[in-house]
Amino acid sequence: MTEDRFLGNDVAKQHVMISYRSLDKDFVVKLKTELQKKEITPWVDEEQIKPGMKWRNEILNAPRLCDACLVVLSPEYLESEHCRMEVFIARSFGRPIIPVMLRDCFSSLDKYDETQGLANLFMMLMFRLSSVGLPITQEEALKRVVEGVSFALVGKPCKKDVYISYASKDADLATNIAQLLETKGISAWVATTGVYVGENWRDAQVRAMMSASIHIIILDENMVSSSFLRTEILLSEARELETVTVLPPRLLGNTSEIRDLMDKLDRSDKTYRRLTELQYFTCEQGVGSLIDRLYNFLTHKLKSSNNRGAAD
Repeated sequence: MTEDRFLGNDVAKQHVMISYRSLDKDFVVKLKTELQKKEITPWVDEEQIKPGMKWRNEILNAPRLCDACLVVLSPEYLESEHCRMEVFIARSFGRPIIPVMLRDCFSSLDKYDETQGLANLFMMLMFRLSSVGLPITQEEALKRVVEGVSFALVGKPCKKDVYISYASKDADLATNIAQLLETKGISAWVATTGVYVGENWRDAQVRAMMSASIHIIILDENMVSSSFLRTEILLSEARELETVTVLPPRLLGNTSEIRDLMDKLDRSDKTYRRLTELQYFTCEQGVGSLIDRLYNFLTHKLKSSNNRGAAD
């Protein structure tokens, strides 16, 4: 493979190497189709390595010259020295990695030097079809993978007004709140749709939190023991964001559960204890009513925040 394959006439195109094990060719065909719809050029070994070429040289050059590397992970992929070599070279040359796990091999990623640290990247788990707790279809999963590729190539995330924190059991509610707020003109970030495939988890949290003006927290019975939620709440506190709490429908009318939750928060440190000082929003009359009340509250707070920013 020569360098002008990525430059030359294709200078305006983005080339993404797909690193995979041959038994997963059918899935790779689906990935290629979705990438090509977005005018992203996939590099696939069996198509690019022609008779007479030195295949090892081509395989060594591809991850070095690509714009990003889309890695189709599986137990068989990790067992292949050549596959591991491809992802290692791509990472060594600073190429963005977009990991897609076709079959579960998460526990084996750190077994090999070449794939250590990949677990820190958000990857699409095709065998589970879930995005941070939110069930999705295969079509949606493939769309998210292509969005991850586009983000890796362009890297222009949108600023969001609101950051939404939730426990996995409330992924549907959190996503619904974000989508309904968006329809009313308030931009909201939620992990189910906001973290790009291939993005570092912590980087995604910080990126979104640093642009937000308001933090919505969906209360959960076990939130004190969640390190993920704690990181978000602590960063929100450090930024002095306006904080709003929402009681999920499953806790409505459950006085003892609510009391236990508030006791846990109150017995914890100030990071959590300050949440007990807030009157939470509820879904007593449905999510639509909740959104109307949130919208009115958030609009007022965002206006005040913008006015302070203009004065500064």
